[in-house]
Amino acid sequence: MKTSSIKWLHICIIAVVCVISGCATTSRDMVARINPNFDYTPNETVAGNTGITFAAVGSQLSQRQGNLRTSSLDGTGLPRIPMIQRFISNMAADFGEVITARGYTLRGPFKTYDEMTFVDKDNSNLILTANIDFNVDYSATRIEYKRSILLSSLSSYAVSGSVAMRPRVTLLINESLTNEKMWTKSVNITPINVYIESSGYPSGSITFEEVLANDDEAFTELGMQLEKMYNEILNRAYGYLDPREISLLNKQAAELRKRKTF
Repeated sequence: MKTSSIKWLHICIIAVVCVISGCATTSRDMVARINPNFDYTPNETVAGNTGITFAAVGSQLSQRQGNLRTSSLDGTGLPRIPMIQRFISNMAADFGEVITARGYTLRGPFKTYDEMTFVDKDNSNLILTANIDFNVDYSATRIEYKRSILLSSLSSYAVSGSVAMRPRVTLLINESLTNEKMWTKSVNITPINVYIESSGYPSGSITFEEVLANDDEAFTELGMQLEKMYNEILNRAYGYLDPREISLLNKQAAELRKRKTF
């Protein structure tokens, strides 16, 4: 048998195995899966201490799915994606670095306000929290049914297109004992667009979590863009926590405490 015939037979065998396996695959060139590094170091550390103690309460994730009417790509899996979970958990710790770099004393971080004891609240002046809304939009994706030329039971679905994330971050500062809101900043962050292309799904209801598990290029692209977003959020937070403004808030918080009975 000629060498060319052997190569062609080899290709055919691989193709048949791929069809029969029915597993989700990407039609793009294989790339190395790179995990993002969510770690922030402030560019500048203020010398001295302001005398103000911040309690850092963990970042909260909210999600709006966007327009799903033109796509059946299911967005409910976003909070379960390990990359997103790590993004949120690491940010809570790095907000602590921002606080200390600005010259404040840190307590925490705490997952929620309810996790704080009375001693934690009483020995803090202010509380910093970040609410993050990813606002995911799947309207630029499409899902197609791919009929198998061998057996109809081996037919599957493929997904392609662009997933958009238009994040918004709200920074909140509350008085520690009353948890009354003192200050809020809404921060628009640079949008993210991630191209996806993979196939072999047994159902047309495909979650973004499933796509990222099978499309290494999309996983890596999302991770790189989230790294930039992560640093952008924390850089903006550093800029907003100006000791001159925070000292005024602290005076207002002290007055609020005097008016309340605990």
